[in-house]
Amino acid sequence: MADKATVQPALEHRPYFIVDDVVATANYYRDKLGFHYERFWNEPPSFCMVKRSGIIIMLAQLEKTGVIRPNRMVDPEGGAWDAYIWIDDADALHAEFKSKGVKILSRP
Repeated sequence: MADKATVQPALEHRPYFIVDDVVATANYYRDKLGFHYERFWNEPPSFCMVKRSGIIIMLAQLEKTGVIRPNRMVDPEGGAWDAYIWIDDADALHAEFKSKGVKILSRP
């Protein structure tokens, strides 16, 4: 029997990105970045969860557009990210994205 003091709760992190067009963004994640999604929420669509290899990113569209402020806009030198995801083979993922025409801001 496990000691309750040594049992750690499961923790997960799900980035939540505000986007101007949730459908277009989810489709970009699907078509260019290799994610998939099962559905959109609300009518008109305003929320979607894209998934790839155990990673889930939540995309939400507000009624007011143009309010997005990615960290790279605040810190153009690249010291602040919106999310950081660990992967096994950055070079392979870079090659995959490059072959799909993804705009890459910096090499791995």
